[in-house]
Amino acid sequence: MEKFEKLVGLFRKYADKYELDYLLMMAQGYQESRLDQNAKSRVGALGVMQLMPATGKQMKTGNIRELEPNIHAGVKYTRHVIDHYFKDEPIDDLNRTLFAFASYNAGPGRVRGLRKATKEAGLDSNVWFNNVELLAAKKIGSETVTYVSNIFKYYVAYKLVQEEEEARRKKKDSLQGGG
Repeated sequence: MEKFEKLVGLFRKYADKYELDYLLMMAQGYQESRLDQNAKSRVGALGVMQLMPATGKQMKTGNIRELEPNIHAGVKYTRHVIDHYFKDEPIDDLNRTLFAFASYNAGPGRVRGLRKATKEAGLDSNVWFNNVELLAAKKIGSETVTYVSNIFKYYVAYKLVQEEEEARRKKKDSLQGGG
């Protein structure tokens, strides 16, 4: 929770700027690096959002070796994927973001192919869970399915924590106001 508290402001700032859910973006950051800016993958991805240096440069947010530009670039890249590959699709905002996460992990072309195969299989190609994820597991294995599922689990956990904090705050305010 200490890392969450430290980084929530940055995720809120950039998620608001790019019209994304800050808790979903934090959940992705947690999945990528456990919110650790010092994380570095064996293939060279860096920081909280585990961006490749070329992607960081493409996003033009500054040095992704630094915390704020890294988070900014990761959130901006998610918006870029959504706008470039899913903007005109009849998908709700949550699924649009889940497809962006799947694309972040498996590549947008592969996700496009999975959506097509899902439709051909008579399932809903605009819904990740219990639809496209089933074809993803079958055709490309569990990595992307686990990746998206983990992000969603962290998102739900973060949401519950935020709701609990809000309820605590309201109770405290009502006790102070009623005394």
